[in-house]
Amino acid sequence: MQKFNLTACLIAMLCAACGEVSTNPPEQLVTNEGVATIPLISTASNGDRYRLTGAVFIIEGPRFVILSEADTAADEVSLALPAGAYTIRLEGDWRLERIDPAPEQIPAVLVSPNPLAFSITGRQTQHVRFVFKVPGEGTVNIGFSADTGGWFRGTMYFTGGGGGPLAALVGQEVPFLISYDTSTINRFADVGGQSLLHISANSSSVQFGGPHASILHDRIGPALSNVPFQFGLTRQFANSVATSSFQIHSHPEREYVTLDVSTGIPFGGVIDDEGFPTPQPFEFDALFDLSAPFAGGSVYGYMVGTGSAL
Repeated sequence: MQKFNLTACLIAMLCAACGEVSTNPPEQLVTNEGVATIPLISTASNGDRYRLTGAVFIIEGPRFVILSEADTAADEVSLALPAGAYTIRLEGDWRLERIDPAPEQIPAVLVSPNPLAFSITGRQTQHVRFVFKVPGEGTVNIGFSADTGGWFRGTMYFTGGGGGPLAALVGQEVPFLISYDTSTINRFADVGGQSLLHISANSSSVQFGGPHASILHDRIGPALSNVPFQFGLTRQFANSVATSSFQIHSHPEREYVTLDVSTGIPFGGVIDDEGFPTPQPFEFDALFDLSAPFAGGSVYGYMVGTGSAL
């Protein structure tokens, strides 16, 4: 897919977890099976309808499944899988189409790690979201979520720390996505002459890719999702810009998890006429510390990738 201007965009969250087709509700499944659905059509509040077409899903785990374009031609697919750890990859010549008033292909960028990892437990429903950026505005319901938010995506390199389950992460390279649906942007100038673009995000969504790791995909990712966080883009020397330090911490009613990210290495940015960084896509390279006391303490390393304030 070609890249495009993401200044005004929405996140399309496609829930997908795949396996043998089944229409059985969870209470009719055997003990070691779970069920999931794939919504492939969604309707926006303005009446526009969107469909994911041409998608091929490859699922690996206790059961290996390939869903072809013919399998994903329905409005929704109901699936069953044996309990266990899986990865799901989106392939094929996929595209997003606005259905009404006439089919029209919409430029889209997949920002989620691909493949994603997930796990199935007996008699439970599990959803895995593929997150897309597409141009447009509006509110949509099943399968998609409207926003004007941005993201951090790239790779986390775990270099040290850890005890208990966290120790298994040391030495690993894990694709990740931190996305948010809406945000508020303010501009501040401090006494040191630096200018700051401050972004307050209302709700985060944290995903991890790569091989399934229960501690990341089943516990840490969900704990860090649906919580607010803030970060900034700060003007440095000349026209360079750096991402500010930020923290995402879990809701008080969930398992305690925090992700601390340090100030990033400066990169070449764009400064507006008033001396403030512009909210354009950016690069980041920063240190992080991931703390989860229930899982053995904390692990640390560095993360590299790209981001967007909008």
